Amino acid sequence: MTVPSDLLHARNLIVTGGTGFVGSAFVRHAVRAGARVTIIGRATADHWRLADLAGRYDTLRCSLPELADVTLAVSSPATMVHFAAAGVNQTTDDITDMAETNVAGTVSALQFAQRNGLSRFVLVGSSGEYGPGVGLTEDAPLRPTSEYGATRASATLVARAF
Repeated sequence: MTVPSDLLHARNLIVTGGTGFVGSAFVRHAVRAGARVTIIGRATADHWRLADLAGRYDTLRCSLPELADVTLAVSSPATMVHFAAAGVNQTTDDITDMAETNVAGTVSALQFAQRNGLSRFVLVGSSGEYGPGVGLTEDAPLRPTSEYGATRASATLVARAF
């Protein structure tokens, strides 16, 4: 995983989806770089990928829909990195769950960041937003070919507009 050095050297990080495959790798790098990390995750989130880091990061058990109303004492400046997503493995046909998590959940995360005066919000996107192609970059046009990709592209557009 390549993480931009300015992001890794942020002192205070709030991470959604920090127990997932990619999110946990990011948390691992950040903790080892000396960042203070708070993972926001639902009560059922399994922290097995981070077992060796137990006690080296904080956890706020909260679902994405609840997040918009949460006030957290955050040392400034703080950055939120939003990894949380549903349908990543394309194992669900539940477009409602994907829309609630990927779109409405991103809105809640953005509102949380605003309410708590965070200095930076980083939305981690997906190649699914761009559709098939070789050598795609983040300035490529959004052309999702699945419900998952469409909800992730929608999250990107919401974050840009926010």
